Amino acid sequence: FQVSGLADERKKRNNPVHHYLHEQLTKMGVSQDLARQFVEFLPYQIDEKQGWKYILNLLSNRLHVGGNDILNQSGVVALVGPTGTGKTTTVAKLAAKFAQKYGPEQVALVTIDTYRIAAFEQLATYGKIIGCAVKKAHNSQELNDNLYQMRNKKIVLIDNDGYNQREERIIEQLTQYEQSLNVEIRKFLVLPAGSQYQVLNQTVKAYRSTDISGCIFTKLDECYSMGEALSVIIENDLSLSYVTDGQRVPEDIKLADSANLTLIAAKLFKRYGNGDATAVGTNTGAI
Repeated sequence: FQVSGLADERKKRNNPVHHYLHEQLTKMGVSQDLARQFVEFLPYQIDEKQGWKYILNLLSNRLHVGGNDILNQSGVVALVGPTGTGKTTTVAKLAAKFAQKYGPEQVALVTIDTYRIAAFEQLATYGKIIGCAVKKAHNSQELNDNLYQMRNKKIVLIDNDGYNQREERIIEQLTQYEQSLNVEIRKFLVLPAGSQYQVLNQTVKAYRSTDISGCIFTKLDECYSMGEALSVIIENDLSLSYVTDGQRVPEDIKLADSANLTLIAAKLFKRYGNGDATAVGTNTGAI
């Protein structure tokens, strides 16, 4: 601890602005490794305000966004992720958006969530409002039959079971589930944007074996910090497709925008963080 403290003090003496900005980044929720990388790219002679703008630009540029890849492509899409992440509501939002663009007859919903009480009823209610077909499947054969019946639909959205990310045995079954089907399923991992770094990181690692096509952030309206979520996306080299920020269907879903997400993270830190973000401001300038 003494050696670490001495090294920290040396860095602080050598370049107090860099040290200060590194502290601000970690307080904003950015991981230690990522914060160190960003600070290393800073020009040696730079003030706090310009340095903060420079770092936020770096953070924005490191975020990969997938664009409107779900709604612009036909096929079968499944939303996966732990319980309570908002998968069912997100499925409904995507279905409603697609129906607005191509017509409700081109959309179909399938749920394989047979564990949660009233899971099918919830999705069926959304389907009735949207005007699209809704089915449920208890096993891979039923899912395969449903997908065959819906083969003329432009898109089929699957609401998946919500598992605890530590249930690796069950998560592995998702891949086996797909292997028994006759169609390709693009899978998007749904993550609550306000969760802790370790929770998000372990969730991503648990679902890695299911060949994730991209991610969706939910519950932005409930966030107090977003640095953790952005760090996990960057460090795991994932593509972020959509974000949701409320319960309204379909209004509260938007395409992911790296500059806007970075600005939101900085504003949340300024409002709720314990650091001195007010001193460096959140005007991202070039962003």
